[in-house]
Amino acid sequence: MNRTVTGDEVAGVRATVEAGAAPRCTECRDIKAARRGAEQRGDRAGMGAAAARMGVHQRKAHA
Repeated sequence: MNRTVTGDEVAGVRATVEAGAAPRCTECRDIKAARRGAEQRGDRAGMGAAAARMGVHQRKAHA
């Protein structure tokens, strides 16, 4: 089942991570870094690829 996460769900995860209650996922970190790099280079295709990779990763690893 695919669905869009709510703002409350995002805020809850962010608060949990910021409070130190959950370790950061290394793959999430790497994907985010790749996306930031693509953004800095102005690489729109790379940004899209990173977003797609994150979506797949989120469903597989964090569902």
